Amino acid sequence: MFKQVIGVLVVGVLTACATGEGAGERDVEDLIRPQYLRTDTLLMATFPEIQMALFTHERVCGDAPHFQVKEGEASYATIVEDRENERAWRDKVIFDLAWLEPSMRQETRTKVEVYSFKYNRDIKQRIKNMFAAIENPEVCPEEKTS
Repeated sequence: MFKQVIGVLVVGVLTACATGEGAGERDVEDLIRPQYLRTDTLLMATFPEIQMALFTHERVCGDAPHFQVKEGEASYATIVEDRENERAWRDKVIFDLAWLEPSMRQETRTKVEVYSFKYNRDIKQRIKNMFAAIENPEVCPEEKTS
């Protein structure tokens, strides 16, 4: 009986370690949690307008964040900073988007929640660059223009 209890505890500890913050490769959805929310805002743009801005930014600057509508959810999307998925999970910046229908009082708009595991000067600049790619798509980030 004692060995079985110890066995169950060891399996529980190993499982907890395997699902910890730094474990393995994680999905984008793993970052979309309240503890990783860094900022939120409203963009006065539709999903097609955001996509067009990112396409323009990619054409002008050579790369752009990757926009993807969530499967089966036409009103929800994500924007991930690196299209090639080269950054480690702990270094990703993710925009979680929700399209808000227009009403008599409000035009169409998109709610943006920004998530990142870390939050330092580099992350703040990368978030700023992602918003700039949407709001001013023909302007490249400073490090890309030199």
